[in-house]
Parts: sequence; C-alpha cells; structure tokens
Amino acid sequence: MPPHPLTHSSSPQILRCLGSRLARCRALFNRLCISPLICDFLEPFPLTAPGAADYYRAIAAPMWLKEVHARLAGGTYDNEYDFAWDVRPI
Repeated sequence: MPPHPLTHSSSPQILRCLGSRLARCRALFNRLCISPLICDFLEPFPLTAPGAADYYRAIAAPMWLKEVHARLAGGTYDNEYDFAWDVRPI
C-alpha cells in the first residue's frame, strides 16, 4: 500500500510550495487593498441600493474583499486557483 501523501517524505516540500503560493495570494490581496478605488469592493453590494435587483440578477456569485480577507486569514483556500476564483469577479 502506498504511503499517505501527507506522510510521504516529500510532503514538507509540497507544503512549502503551497505556502509560498498562498503567500503570493496574500501579497496580491495587499496590493489590491491599497487602491484608491477599493471602497466600492470592501462590502457586499447593498440590497437597498438603486440597481441592486439588476446587480444580483447579473452577478450569480457576488464577492467582496472583506470576504476574501476572511477566507485568506481562515485558511479556506487550498490553492491559488481557489483564491483567483473569488477575486476575479471583484
């Protein structure tokens, strides 16, 4: 029976690689946060705002930067692709 991937001798290398990729995600997130245009993307689009019905009809899976931050800080992202999936709609 092959060894479990997390107990294999190369697993520290895999974890380091994943950690560095997520570190790049955190660095990209930090760069996004210094933009002067960030205010509109911090919170979800208000349900009571004019055009909210059209917005939520057009945007199937809304995302905002505070949610991305919470997911980064909470370790939700398994890889940089999951992070990119959330950031792209913003």
